[in-house]
Amino acid sequence: MRELGLNSNQLSGPIPPEIGNLSNVIGMSLAGNQLSGAIPEQLAGMNSLWFVYLNDNQLSGALPGFLANPALLPELEWIDLSDNRLGGSVPTGIGDRTNLQM
Repeated sequence: MRELGLNSNQLSGPIPPEIGNLSNVIGMSLAGNQLSGAIPEQLAGMNSLWFVYLNDNQLSGALPGFLANPALLPELEWIDLSDNRLGGSVPTGIGDRTNLQM
């Protein structure tokens, strides 16, 4: 599987940590659901991930620090986290990822 597209369903609850096992996925869209809880740290293990859309959910908590680490998610260029309930500060160093579009 190269892309995981589950957007605009009625998925609810947290994103399962097992999602990190999908190491070959290059694109993931879970937008437009009712997902809640924090963005799982296991997402950092998806080394092939090029884009991820988590917008229009009910995700909460702080932006994960792994987003600022260029050694993690080295292929990531697009991420959309808009229209959630995320809070806290932006991870230090995220601006250094010049290829990342948010």
